[in-house]
Amino acid sequence: QASVVDRIGSVVMTSINSSMIALVKALTSFVEERAVVDRERRYYGGLPYLLSKVLSEAPLDASFAALFGYVVHRSCNMKGDALTFVACTTMQALSSAALGQFIGATVPSPAAALAAGPPFMLVLTIVGAVGPSGRPKLPTVLKPLRELSMIRWGCEGLCVSELPFMVAPDEMTGGGWLTRGARQATLQAKRHALLHALGLDSCTVRGSLVGQARLLVCCYTATLGALWATAPRYQPLQPPENQDPSEYSIGPDENSE
Repeated sequence: QASVVDRIGSVVMTSINSSMIALVKALTSFVEERAVVDRERRYYGGLPYLLSKVLSEAPLDASFAALFGYVVHRSCNMKGDALTFVACTTMQALSSAALGQFIGATVPSPAAALAAGPPFMLVLTIVGAVGPSGRPKLPTVLKPLRELSMIRWGCEGLCVSELPFMVAPDEMTGGGWLTRGARQATLQAKRHALLHALGLDSCTVRGSLVGQARLLVCCYTATLGALWATAPRYQPLQPPENQDPSEYSIGPDENSE
């Protein structure tokens, strides 16, 4: 029991750290570029800017998150598949960076972005993190926030990939007198019971990755809409009222002929 609680703590801290690092990085870089981008928006629109930013920064975010996940997996002696652990960590960092870009596109200054981003991520952590007793029970009004929490999807994927391997075959099958098939069935039943006790029996790694991908697409779409909505608009020059516009036209001097 103590080892399971410790492993849950390691998984949750990995999920929170990867999300918060990616979020703050996206917030600061996105908002600091807004002043330059707003001056140059007459030359390109929101879609080219967002595409160029994603193509230039997403590989860096993914590389750092993958390295972070691999180091955590090795240093904490995780029992699950390393590739699955790294994939969940990487997708969570990418979705958190996309959330940071969305927040950065809707606020006017870096100070406002840093004031709004981390508290919102804290709320997503509270509603989505998995504790030693499982997922928290939320009021009905807060349940939609759980669907929007990348912490929820990250914790579920990491827990499902790691916690079942905390159940050792020799400890849970009562010795070696069972046949190989019976031992395997008993082991699977014990692993399922552990996930059921935490409220994660219906969760899968694939479902976690799909949920992260949906959040990623939704955040990018919302960011594009925010860029279009907050694009600078310029007032066209108008001739003075009650004046003939021909008086201000530039043409050849009539007295020169």
